[in-house]
Amino acid sequence: MPSLDESDGTGFDLGTIATFSLGPWDLPTLSHLLGAERSVLRPSDSEAVGLGAVVGPGDLTTDPMGIRYASRHDLPYFSVSPGPIRAIHPDRDKLPLSMIVDDLGPYDTSSHCTRLESLLAATTEGPLDDNRLLARAATCRQTLVDAGVSEYNYSVDLLPDWIDQSDKPVVLVADQSHDDPRARLNSITDRTFELMMSAALDENPDALIVLVPPAGGLSQRKLGRLCERRWPSRVRIVDPIVGPIALVKRAQRTYVVSARIGFDALMVATPVSCFGLPFYSGWGLTDDRCPAPRRGRPRSVDQLFAAIFLVRSRYLDPFVKTKTTVEAIIEHVALQRRRFLENRGDFLCVGFTWWKRPFVRRYLESPGANVRFVRRLDGRFSPKPDVGTRAVVWSSRISDKIRSSATKQGLPLMRMEDGFLRSVGLGSDHAIPGSLVLDSRGIYYDPSVPSDLEVLLSSVQFEPEELHRASRLRELIVSSRLSKYNPLADRKYVPKSKPGQRVVLVPGQVADDASVRLGSLRVPDVATLLKLVRERRPECWIVYKPHPDVLSGNRRGHVDDGQGVWFDEIVTDIPIPRCLETVHEVHTMSSLVGFEALLRELPVFVYGQPFYCGWGLTDDYDRVARRNRRLTLEELVAGTLIRYPRYYSWRHGAFCTAEQMVTELARGKGQSKSDFGLPRPLRRARNLLRLARELLATP
Repeated sequence: MPSLDESDGTGFDLGTIATFSLGPWDLPTLSHLLGAERSVLRPSDSEAVGLGAVVGPGDLTTDPMGIRYASRHDLPYFSVSPGPIRAIHPDRDKLPLSMIVDDLGPYDTSSHCTRLESLLAATTEGPLDDNRLLARAATCRQTLVDAGVSEYNYSVDLLPDWIDQSDKPVVLVADQSHDDPRARLNSITDRTFELMMSAALDENPDALIVLVPPAGGLSQRKLGRLCERRWPSRVRIVDPIVGPIALVKRAQRTYVVSARIGFDALMVATPVSCFGLPFYSGWGLTDDRCPAPRRGRPRSVDQLFAAIFLVRSRYLDPFVKTKTTVEAIIEHVALQRRRFLENRGDFLCVGFTWWKRPFVRRYLESPGANVRFVRRLDGRFSPKPDVGTRAVVWSSRISDKIRSSATKQGLPLMRMEDGFLRSVGLGSDHAIPGSLVLDSRGIYYDPSVPSDLEVLLSSVQFEPEELHRASRLRELIVSSRLSKYNPLADRKYVPKSKPGQRVVLVPGQVADDASVRLGSLRVPDVATLLKLVRERRPECWIVYKPHPDVLSGNRRGHVDDGQGVWFDEIVTDIPIPRCLETVHEVHTMSSLVGFEALLRELPVFVYGQPFYCGWGLTDDYDRVARRNRRLTLEELVAGTLIRYPRYYSWRHGAFCTAEQMVTELARGKGQSKSDFGLPRPLRRARNLLRLARELLATP
């Protein structure tokens, strides 16, 4: 019979598996995580031949068909349970981020010994005595605690004032919902919860008792067994959006029946009293009010962490749906929680067009946050002092009136703009953005005032690990042939120049683009730029590539045919990355193509004042006096592509890294058809349908 009692927590070979009741799990993902060749849903008796095992949620109350089928055909039955890091959003995420598989039953039952319990209770030397494993556990545990990662993670680590500023000891009492499987599997009744609350009140007469709602209890249907009752005035219920790690760090003691927050408390060394038998009780780490006769061997917190997080759990990469490590999952969850914390509070979004509103709302998402779209700042919406309110405006729509209104109302004003790795297709055709920036000082294309990006590049000392990451990211972008908009057609480019002649690329720009109006005063338009480049490079082959928004007919900036004397060749349907593979240098006013050329280590001559000039990496015609620092290319990439933007995967409904967005854009570009020749109304209609589909399909 196949065994899951493995010291390294890796996969095993089961061949074909059957399942009858696994809820939202999709079968291909389940097969991959279990090391199976394929999965079969509800097989008939005649299909039992060749099956390796039956998998399901684990007991007769939840999977009677699966257990009976396995018994009838003498097949092993494996219980599949969500692991210690379950989800970001409890009501929205379908697939658990981690999973524990046990052939002896659900890992969090106390009615009989499971593989997890056997591992912890073993008296002979085993994996939990491996110093390397324990060192990894200690590092992961500290990283997890620092990031505030728990079972459910749609939360922020900001305590309410009535807890944070309390002069009384803080004691936590963890509630659980009526349908919590931990309670059902361990035959726990309401009486157990009543005894726990009575003990907390009696043993802590001078304490503030904080009642913690059930994990995953954002919806009203999961208020819990204790939250629905009346208690003395010193018992208060905390909002479920407050992170459990923040709570246990503040608490003097935590009381639980079998809730996961008890293990969170152990990880930060907060004393825990257990009135049930969760997996972490009985090992000498908790004050146990319920005997655990099978458990008696003392274990350290790191051994307990190693057992459940490193040995018994399997982790699912939410983007590529393959097995991954706990470190990768912690990093993913930590990114979501950092964005939630950055977005904490209310937003008044001023003057946003209707089609931008759905995706702007997702970029500003945070537990408890309120995103409102208004036509003007007229004072109808009063700022909330307890959470903070910010005004957000699309950078091109900023005006003196909006600035004045924000100042009068005491609202911080944020400017929003497209990121540098945006989409497959044009923004002016309503393609959904994969990245946006939110700037509190200015905006990156306006050199008249320092933006958040300029301040970052001027002052931050980047760590070697981040610079190494920036180098790998740059290589990934170049090898994937990505740019900002990524037109779908991909054609090679061979210049018509003479053999040995130097080829110069001059990218066009939109005539009324804000980066031209604000950042290119001495060279105000493309015609002037082309003339100047011809004067400076008379012997070179000058290639002019109009801006895709101009070619599509969406924006102004066409160069008349009579001005063709200033260039030798015009390219229209060749993507920028292909052009950059063959030219020798780039001359631009303020186009992002200049930055993309730097990524490919090409010489770049700048005639305006874009964000990437003034750092010693470009030949500048019009310097920005404020920028005196000399940056390496890796430092520029780290600041511009890693720290400054925020990335959001619409395919998976989560914030993501720059690397994940590069992979997603490259995949999307390869799967789509060409845009060239498609009329503008059809392009926009198609993209709006995609927007609606993505928003409806996003978990």
